[in-house]
Amino acid sequence: MRNVPNRKSCVFTIILTLAIVLPTISAASQFTHLVVFGDSLSDDGNLFALDPGSVPANRYFQGRLSNGPVWAEYLAGADLLDSILVNNAYAAATTDGSSPPGLGLQVAAYTAAASALPDALYAIWIGANDFLGGAVDVQRTASNIAAALEDLAEFGARHILVVDLPDLGATPRNNGNPGTAQAASGLTQRFNGELADVVAEFQDAYPAVAVYTFSVFDLFADVVANPAAYGIGNTNDVCPNFLVDDDFENDGDYLFWDDLHPTTEAHSEIARSVAETLPEPEDESDDNVALGCFIGGLSADLYQP
Repeated sequence: MRNVPNRKSCVFTIILTLAIVLPTISAASQFTHLVVFGDSLSDDGNLFALDPGSVPANRYFQGRLSNGPVWAEYLAGADLLDSILVNNAYAAATTDGSSPPGLGLQVAAYTAAASALPDALYAIWIGANDFLGGAVDVQRTASNIAAALEDLAEFGARHILVVDLPDLGATPRNNGNPGTAQAASGLTQRFNGELADVVAEFQDAYPAVAVYTFSVFDLFADVVANPAAYGIGNTNDVCPNFLVDDDFENDGDYLFWDDLHPTTEAHSEIARSVAETLPEPEDESDDNVALGCFIGGLSADLYQP
């Protein structure tokens, strides 16, 4: 008499297998790669690798101008996009500078060395350094970003994320002086308006490219207005631990690490908020139906005496 598999055991095996397989299917990411261009708000160590003295290791975490990972790292992580991060951003970069490589050079270097990834998300977040030196030509900066968008589209990018500037008047560098803060806030708003126009024109010219936008300006305004809702304890000042060598804790839940750059806790919130604006992964129901048919056919064999 041949051995007959126990039906309960077979059912348990199938259920256990599904418990392992189905979460993997449902967690599949919309984007295989996150390709980032920008400045210190996105740089995960590129400038530090180029010039270690430019990013003091005792004040900044492993080459980031923050006390921990930046938003791009969080966004690409397993908890959000679960994508491969390709980071081309350089701290101190402008939209048209050469040293460190500005936006135009970042895009040119990447497109010359890589192949287009149809399922990648290309992200641009830059512009603040154009104005920190005193320049006020918002149209020129927006036009440089427009050129980068066109270059990426011609290269073959099909998904592009554009992030606007946070309120430069609300940073610790400016918020202590009402006149300076007002001027910086007005400049930020003018630039963000120009950027919105550039993105709209680009979308009209390249309808095959999916363009996603995210307003850090709006997010930070809400954080400043409702800090407790975000677990933030101080939105105005430099984190005191920034002044302590090799201490990257943020015990007081500060929004800013130094006088310009957000803490890693703020970067985490940016990443989470960006992820919420991106499209959900494509429906995997067809795969689930096929799997169900497979189980149905398999069970008939398993249950034969």
